[in-house]
Amino acid sequence: MFSSRARPKHLTLLRHYRKLAFYALRRFEGDNYAQVRRYFADVFISEVGRFVDLDGMSLVDVGGSRGEFSATLEARRNMRCVNVDIDVQDAVFRRSVVASGGQLPFRGGEFDVYLSRGAIEHVPPVLQQAFLHEAQRVLKPGGVAYVMTQPWYAPHAGHQFRLFHYFPIRIARALKNPFTKQDLSGSTWADAHLYPLTYRRVLSLIQNAGLTYVTGLDTHLKLHFLASHPVLREVGMMSVAFICRKPDVGPPNEPAHSAQGSGATRCTGDGKPVRKSPTARLGRAGRAAMGLRAPQSHFRSHLRPDRVVTLAPSQTVSLRRPACRAR
Repeated sequence: MFSSRARPKHLTLLRHYRKLAFYALRRFEGDNYAQVRRYFADVFISEVGRFVDLDGMSLVDVGGSRGEFSATLEARRNMRCVNVDIDVQDAVFRRSVVASGGQLPFRGGEFDVYLSRGAIEHVPPVLQQAFLHEAQRVLKPGGVAYVMTQPWYAPHAGHQFRLFHYFPIRIARALKNPFTKQDLSGSTWADAHLYPLTYRRVLSLIQNAGLTYVTGLDTHLKLHFLASHPVLREVGMMSVAFICRKPDVGPPNEPAHSAQGSGATRCTGDGKPVRKSPTARLGRAGRAAMGLRAPQSHFRSHLRPDRVVTLAPSQTVSLRRPACRAR
């Protein structure tokens, strides 16, 4: 089901488990934390590659911290990425934007792929729906969303309180502090910026946001089959990548203007190129898994900015071509 280009050859299951064990023990030593993020960028490529060819696509990484993911994806798949985080410090990726995931500074339909890893569980429950509504808004029709989080009742959840998060936070803090170098504090989970999420809750948020749920993948232990069991997936899947897509919107039958000739770009009445689904180069299995009937052409957008910027809530970053020009 994986294409040879989409799956890095070194990602064997045994090697994956060895990497997990190594990073679990030495994650914060030297440059290992950055290496973890680069490694899981390769995991992302292999997982999303089951559904769409990522080469040359545009992607927004929400909650991407310093931008290691975006830098790796551009290097591996020649993608055009934008890294977004509410607090970007010491960015390693040139196109990093300081913004909230619940109010992204981009126009609708800008990106082929939306990526968010380990961010939604830090969003207060009253804002989680808006967080995923933004994912749906900035995706192109037919675009793919990859939202990763840990179901609260799985052993890997709880972040800094991992393994003790089943208890009330005061007990969890008392039990965890002797085993960690961090001084954990807070009297509620909100004080720790953690908000318990279940698999079922995320599915509801996805549906209400107007996204189509495709499948859930176990990014750590690779026990993907658990996604079909409503109880086991809540406790047995360490980290779940929810693969979703934005429903397709068919192009108009006849654009108001269309440039004639083989060397021209087709335009709509307002002078913008006719945009089509980013799922252009899906394989047969990928189209079947995502419920698509036929392949469609892929429009490559032009990305800006090229540096870290801080935006006011009312400002937006446009990644579209300013005008329709002949090729």
